[in-house]
Amino acid sequence: IINNNNLKSQYNQSIDLYCVFKNTGMIFEIKTWTNKSKFLRQTRLAIGQLFVYKKRHSFFTKNSKMYLVYDKNPSKIMPKWLKELLYKDCKIIPCWFVSRKLKTFKEFQKDINWIKNN
Repeated sequence: IINNNNLKSQYNQSIDLYCVFKNTGMIFEIKTWTNKSKFLRQTRLAIGQLFVYKKRHSFFTKNSKMYLVYDKNPSKIMPKWLKELLYKDCKIIPCWFVSRKLKTFKEFQKDINWIKNN
């Protein structure tokens, strides 16, 4: 994400990745999971973390977008209500890596188009 888009990450010991693109802060929280129970636990934890990071580090930029990055595709395990909660209610874009390229659900693709997946 950083190298392919000529971005500079802002160092922070609590945020997995924070960078600025066109005056918008991009906050990334990365989570791994092995089963549905752990997936739901990790997702709940990430939601809280992302909102805390957004609030505590708002001095970087007034506008921020939040990304929840999973270590693998969650489409078969993520309930519809959770996808709606993340995107519609929390404004968090769920995404994951496939062969070093960042992917998301088709309906959210516009939210990661800024990322060059070379």
